[in-house]
Amino acid sequence: MPTLMTVPVAGGRACGAGLSALVELLLPEHCAACGSPAGFTPWETTGPRVRGLRPWDRPHLCRDCFVSQFAQSRARLLDGHGRAPDLPVWAAAGTSSVLTAVVGAWKYHGVRGLGWPLGRALAAVATAESDLPSAAPAALADVLVPVPLHAARRRRRGFNQAAMIADLAGGITGMAVDHAVLRRPRATAQQARLAGAGAREANLAGAFAACGSGGGRRALLVDDLVTAGATARAAAAALREAGWEVAGVLSLGIALARDDDTGAGVDTPDANS
Repeated sequence: MPTLMTVPVAGGRACGAGLSALVELLLPEHCAACGSPAGFTPWETTGPRVRGLRPWDRPHLCRDCFVSQFAQSRARLLDGHGRAPDLPVWAAAGTSSVLTAVVGAWKYHGVRGLGWPLGRALAAVATAESDLPSAAPAALADVLVPVPLHAARRRRRGFNQAAMIADLAGGITGMAVDHAVLRRPRATAQQARLAGAGAREANLAGAFAACGSGGGRRALLVDDLVTAGATARAAAAALREAGWEVAGVLSLGIALARDDDTGAGVDTPDANS
């Protein structure tokens, strides 16, 4: 019988170190917020490799920028205007130009490893006490439900950013994550390119559908950035129609002020685009 060969541990470590050095040579790691090179200052760490994260991904965020960006969590109530229940949004930060750049690098420029520090930021706001209402968001829900991407957009990007941070935050908080309950069967235009609340709501009409009955279970929606809140409202409405209770939305950033008629003064990419 032929003898099976095994790779010595030392050799495996050497191969791993060689691969890391090659990746660093071809794709040097810099902080997505301040541009500092890795090793210049204390650095954010990696974590579990949830769906969407690849073996060569790295955090690309220094510790100082992580702390400054997420120093103060924010909360805002999305008014249902009498047509739906008001929807609380808990965010790890107020949206800023720096946070927009970091999220843009993560979503649009292949810097997927930013998901690790962003997932930790989301977990922190999920477990922090809030006065909207006076409880930690994680205590108000049974499951995290990431806002889905349309299949075509997900294929182009290679991952769903809301699903990635939901998986990472769920692993930290112990909350379950349900990827199957909410679908996005209809492709939509980018919300940020539409002027006026009516246009944004019309763009998302029928965009989401819930699978099966919620049976009164309590969901926390997860998305990356919330601006006017049309995406969050549409996703919450689909869940409620299927019998879910929607405790609110967890996000990385929230626009604290927005003119819903013009969209003026908001420098954010389209949430869930």
